[in-house]
Amino acid sequence: MDRNYPVLFGERVESEDDGEPDQSIERVFARYYGWIYSATVVADHERISLDAAFELPVLQFLNGLAYIKMKNKVEAKQMEDLKKKK
Repeated sequence: MDRNYPVLFGERVESEDDGEPDQSIERVFARYYGWIYSATVVADHERISLDAAFELPVLQFLNGLAYIKMKNKVEAKQMEDLKKKK
């Protein structure tokens, strides 16, 4: 059981690329939980339950993710521009 959940039991997570321990928490999170994070973001965007997000047509789901990603980039750029003006 503990091999299936290394994050819960404090074990080091091996990178699939080179067998070395992966030190990037972002990579570990994306590898193990990227799918559920994406579904959660789409569910929030669509204002639906997580279960309903899993039932969305693939194109609708991907369009939602694309929109959210672009929106986040635009907002980050706007914040960066505001900080430069101060």
